[in-house]
Formats: sequence, C-alpha cells, structure tokens
Amino acid sequence: DDYAESEELPFILSSAITGLSVENTDGSYELFLEDAVWVIQGDGTDAALADQEAVDTALSSIAGVSYGDYLEYNCTSPEDYGLNEPAAVLTILYEKDSEAQSESDDASEEASLESDSSAAESGEETEAMTEEETAAAQLTLLIGNTDESGDYCVQQEGSTEVHTIAYDALSPLLERTEKDFEGTTEPGTETVLDGETEAAAESQSGSEP
Repeated sequence: DDYAESEELPFILSSAITGLSVENTDGSYELFLEDAVWVIQGDGTDAALADQEAVDTALSSIAGVSYGDYLEYNCTSPEDYGLNEPAAVLTILYEKDSEAQSESDDASEEASLESDSSAAESGEETEAMTEEETAAAQLTLLIGNTDESGDYCVQQEGSTEVHTIAYDALSPLLERTEKDFEGTTEPGTETVLDGETEAAAESQSGSEP
C-alpha cells in the first residue's frame, strides 16, 4: 500500500532550466544563464562562457526525466544504495510551469465571482503573490550506486524514498567536468567579437569598387 503513494519527479522542460550544479569526487561545477547565455564556473575558478551546444545536449538528457524502478518507500539504510555518502549531488534550478495551476485557479476565481466579488478580488491578489513566490523552483537529487542495469540509485533531498534514474539521463552531467563545458571565449566577448566582425565586414564592403 505504501508504494501506491510514490512521489514523482516534477516534469521539467529543458527551456525551463535556468541553472544547475553538480558536486562529485571529480570536482564541482555550476552552469547558469547570464543574459540568455550559458556560463560555466568550477571550484575556485572564474566564470567562463560555456560551450552552448554541449550545455544544450546535457539539458536535453535531463529534461523530462522520470524515475525508473521504485526501490524503497521508507529507506532506513541509505548505505545499501550508496546514499549515506552520495557519489554526487545534482541540483537543478528551473521555472515552474504554472499553466495547469493557473487554469484551476481561474475556474475557482470564476465561481468566487458568482458568489462574492470581493472574495474573488482577494483571491486574485493571493494568486498573484503565490505565483510570484513559486515561479522559481529547485530539485536536488542525491546520487548513489548504480544497480545491475547500470542505472543510478537516487533520492530527492529530504525524502525517504529511493528510486532509479536511467544512466543515459544523468551521465551527461555526472561524468563530465567543468573542462567539458568550457567554450572558447570569456563571457561578453562573443558579443564584442560579433560587433567587430560586422564592422569589419561593412568596412570591407564599403571599400570595394
């Protein structure tokens, strides 16, 4: 009966992810958006422009990820799964998709308007505050051992449940380091270079007979 109440992972679109961090034995790194461009930063290093294609590939692997096997509901021996000292910790920052919740709120608001307009106005204010406070969300996963299929044993931070997540979903993040995501220029340089390139092209075009 306990298994009937299994938790689920939030469905996260790659376009909704605003940042993530990985902590493991190979070192920690953080990816975050800065002016709509992905930036990479490792332990004790300055932020640098990330390889945008590499980041997109990694995000595509984790987007929409779901649990595989349901291993335990109330885990009291995390060491059985390597979760007492996790091999890695993955944190994902994302924007919640509140469309479904908004539709539900709209229906409730309409009913309130029919019965009590003043109560509906109060409800609108509360709804606005709630959406603003919950727009940004965070998911933290503790990563333990791999099972016989090679999938990772995982646990949401603060949960007692243990599940698996497919190796292919997590390995593009867990088996890479800061170096794997580094681009070729520093943050902000790309825009400057583009501008110089355009200016040079215009100058060359103007000098042609």
